[in-house]
This record gives sequence, C-alpha cells and structure tokens, in this order.
Amino acid sequence: MEALKTYLKEVRLIPLLTPKQEIELNKKIRRGDEMARKDMIRANLRLVINIAKRYMHL
Repeated sequence: MEALKTYLKEVRLIPLLTPKQEIELNKKIRRGDEMARKDMIRANLRLVINIAKRYMHL
C-alpha cells in the first residue's frame, strides 16, 4: 500500500498540459514520435487514476 501512496504522490507532481501543448504533442505523435506519446500518457495519468477510483467505489 505504501508503494501505491508513493506512486500517487509522484503522479501529482507531473504538470498538466495546456491545450497548446496537447496539440503539439498530438502532432508529434502522429509523426511517430515515441517520446511525445510517452509524455502524453504521463500527462494523463491523473485522469486514468480518477476514472479507476470511480470504479473502485461501485
């Protein structure tokens, strides 16, 4: 459980993307930029966690 708490704290430190940053990353992803894909995934981990939390409390 401690590892999960540490992970959640680390995810909160990842800055959210601005709409402009999302567009730029999306363009790079379409061109096959693997690092841009990883950056987009990392930036959206909070959303994934929030969605998962909803299903935990069903």
